[in-house]
Amino acid sequence: MRSRSKSKLLVATFAVALLSGSLWYLATQYEWWTSFARLQKIDFARLAVLIFFAHVAFLAVRTWRWLIVVRVSNPDVRFKDLYWISAVLLSFSIITPGQLGEALKIELLKRQGLLGRLPGLGSFALERLLDLVVIAGMGVVGLALDDRFNHRFPWFHSAAVVLCTAGVLVFWLLWAAGPHRLPTGYMRRLRHASGTPVVWGKMALLTVAGWGLVAVAWQVTLGTADIRLSVPETLRLISLVTVGTILSFIPGGVGVADLLTVEALMGVGIDQVAAQTGALALRAYSILILFIGLGHIAIWFLLYRFPRVKMM
Repeated sequence: MRSRSKSKLLVATFAVALLSGSLWYLATQYEWWTSFARLQKIDFARLAVLIFFAHVAFLAVRTWRWLIVVRVSNPDVRFKDLYWISAVLLSFSIITPGQLGEALKIELLKRQGLLGRLPGLGSFALERLLDLVVIAGMGVVGLALDDRFNHRFPWFHSAAVVLCTAGVLVFWLLWAAGPHRLPTGYMRRLRHASGTPVVWGKMALLTVAGWGLVAVAWQVTLGTADIRLSVPETLRLISLVTVGTILSFIPGGVGVADLLTVEALMGVGIDQVAAQTGALALRAYSILILFIGLGHIAIWFLLYRFPRVKMM
């Protein structure tokens, strides 16, 4: 118990120190007033509409992915049973440390009698593993097609390769240790809940599709700030900022994500003021996602508070 408290304190101390350092650097090394002036020229109404459609499509794809693995343990689960849980928690997970708020869906499924905790944990772990492989893979592919990041983040290519390789290795171990090769107990139930390679393949395709929608949303957002990135540049940026945000354990990646975005955009030739405007636009994008999450909460409440009455 004491070691667990020390670990939490260590993580919290690291996150606070990183947050403080990032904010201090952003405040002292950059001039923000011009960027805020540029930000006001963005057509936020148009941006909000575009992000709404892109994010709802992303939520649908992620729910479909979750449905595939959940049906390994409970074939009777329907898409609508998962959509509202997934939509709300995915939208709000961006402001939780390490984006771990999505893990609450394990408990919500259990309380609704749809899935036990162990199968829920197994399915969630598989989803996170797929995200790790795809996000790291985006960085590897982006750097392979355009290596201008290397001089600004020389460590990132090696880190992306290691993360991607580690994820693939875990999948190989899961395949090698099939559910019937494990002793009975919670490990066997966890492994069974993760499904078969066929399930992994379907989920992998949906994972790529989901992050592809995120890339479209980022390009649209940056485009409103007059920043045009190529596909490799967008892949690298998303990979770098997402990994940095998750590892920082800072809610929303405040400070860290903004610093990485500015430095990454400057690394591909974007001038400093435009890069700062791009970072602010992406921060506005994250706020729009929260509002979409709030909208889903309201609709979810109304659907369950006032269920449709069947006609006689």
